[in-house]
Amino acid sequence: MFKFNTPPLPSIDTVTKNGRRDSAQGTLPAAGGMPSIIIKWREKFENFRDKECQRAQEVLNKLGDEVGQAASRFNSLFLRTRFTDETPCLNGIKLAVVENSLRAEGRELQEREQNFTRFQRIHERPYLPVRAYVALDPWWKVYGLVMALFVVEALINAFIFKDAAGAGFAEAMILSTSQAFINIVSCYIIGLKVYGPAFVVPLSFKKAVYWFVLSLHLVFILWLNLSLGRWRSVMVDLPTKVFKKIPLEEMVTLTPWKDMPSWTGNTPANLCNKVPDQVEMFCQTAWTMQAAIVVGVGMVLALLAYLKGYFSDDPYPGYGRIYRYVLRSRKRTHELIKDLAEKTHAARREFDGASVNIHDKAFEDVGTWSQAIDDMDQITSDYRILLQGMNDSFENVCQAYKQGYAAVSLEAANTLEPSKCLFDESSLNTNKVFDDVSQHFLEDDARLARVEEYQDELRKTFEEIRREYTEKLDGLDEGFLKLSQQYAPETNNGQAE
Repeated sequence: MFKFNTPPLPSIDTVTKNGRRDSAQGTLPAAGGMPSIIIKWREKFENFRDKECQRAQEVLNKLGDEVGQAASRFNSLFLRTRFTDETPCLNGIKLAVVENSLRAEGRELQEREQNFTRFQRIHERPYLPVRAYVALDPWWKVYGLVMALFVVEALINAFIFKDAAGAGFAEAMILSTSQAFINIVSCYIIGLKVYGPAFVVPLSFKKAVYWFVLSLHLVFILWLNLSLGRWRSVMVDLPTKVFKKIPLEEMVTLTPWKDMPSWTGNTPANLCNKVPDQVEMFCQTAWTMQAAIVVGVGMVLALLAYLKGYFSDDPYPGYGRIYRYVLRSRKRTHELIKDLAEKTHAARREFDGASVNIHDKAFEDVGTWSQAIDDMDQITSDYRILLQGMNDSFENVCQAYKQGYAAVSLEAANTLEPSKCLFDESSLNTNKVFDDVSQHFLEDDARLARVEEYQDELRKTFEEIRREYTEKLDGLDEGFLKLSQQYAPETNNGQAE
């Protein structure tokens, strides 16, 4: 709160002494003039008045700006603008755009359903597909088990192959990963695309093809896992020093026995004696526990991959896929309806919150306006009191000087002209002194009446805005119900419950 400084306080004794001295010396001011001591105090009071007036002017200018800003924040236009700015969700809802999107999705859904009905009629499928929804799950649900089976088999076989490969873990991991990929991924694909159709497709050439592919793949997987298990046993028992003597380019190029080249230090006869021995060892090597584990793990995981593929879709070929087209189209329609419902509910919550905030802030601004007006009135009142006090002090100075002068020469004292008032009525007129902010000056009664008037106007404005926005929100609710009943009645029923 602004406070004026205390004005200088004259010493009456000093002024009286000055009067006696001037009287004793016979000093009289010139006609129309004043004694020096009185001139001195007049200048002091005027200089103090000018400084305090400047300080008060700065504070009044700030309060005037605060009054103007507060008044601009609770007028009708500003309040409507704030409601628009603080309800972006409500203003962002375009029912026409949503309706166009739903209409397009509705046409696509109708086409998908017709295709699905035609497929059922042609292929004589009276029931809905089973497990068709599985492919709509997140990728980690669809392929998570397959990935887990792949990793498990790759790691188990890598640890088992590590000693048999004659190299390190990296080489064993490469071999194991390749075998696991073929074993797991191919079984999953066959289980998904071949296993089911082989049983449910009517007797026809397609059924024979499905059974041929399935049988061929079963034999291949059995051969693959048995071969890897046997290879593991052979590599453990087979001395590797013979193979170290064979150049790589000759080892990977298989030729008939009679055409095979001679290696350094070996004759063709010795060669024929060595190679058949290794082939015979492949047949005669005993099975080891690790080899049996390789075969067992491979077959069990292959069976799990088969089952995962089989239970990932409807067994009838294409039936699950065409039904998923219908499900995806329905899902997009439901998502549009759900998004509209969420935005509508969010818009209502948004408006309720904005209404409370803006209402409280507007009435707070009225209070700010009133407080600033009251502070300005207090400053102008204190300013008049300050000047009146200095007028009284200056009058005391003049009277003290005259009394001191009369104490020596009463007759001469009567010749002194009466002193003029220090600050006249024009100086005390604050509307004139602070004319640049005088339009904000109000007495307490007028200020309180204006506050009540502003508050009544605010209540009326808020009532109008609340009615307008309520009508708009009710229109959104009606539009949502209409669209949901038209394009997703089951969603609307679920929400109604």
